[in-house]
Amino acid sequence: GLGGRIDRVSSDERGLLLVDYKRHVRVKKRDLLGRGGGEDDGEENEHPADRGRPTSFQIPFYVALLEPLGERVRTAAYYDVEAGKYAVVFDDEDRKAWFDRAEMDRLLAETERSIVEMRERIEAGMWTVPDPHSGCEECRLRAVCRMKYSVR
Repeated sequence: GLGGRIDRVSSDERGLLLVDYKRHVRVKKRDLLGRGGGEDDGEENEHPADRGRPTSFQIPFYVALLEPLGERVRTAAYYDVEAGKYAVVFDDEDRKAWFDRAEMDRLLAETERSIVEMRERIEAGMWTVPDPHSGCEECRLRAVCRMKYSVR
């Protein structure tokens, strides 16, 4: 099974509020949208399955851990401790949030698909994952990669 440590979970009659505290919030909306925001952005080395796949799974992963326990997550946010501000990833009612629930559900589906794929890769002995931004060509782990570059 999967597990994680969530910084804060609060609740009220509308559901759960999930907060991840960061010294500096470096995660951006595009990190959860993935390359091309779900569209084909023309990258030659990109695997079609990676289009729209998040490069940051933390918030969707935490939502995926919480909701099967029986309560709906209505809001998820990062809190920038230094700036004293929330970056609201999704909220059922806040129009300033990065995503609405429909988009969050898409991210949850991508997260689940990625978890299954990661498990399958590990079980098959493939321990590395191409860099989500540049693919294999710019990967700093090419010298030890067991997939594409280990034998020439």
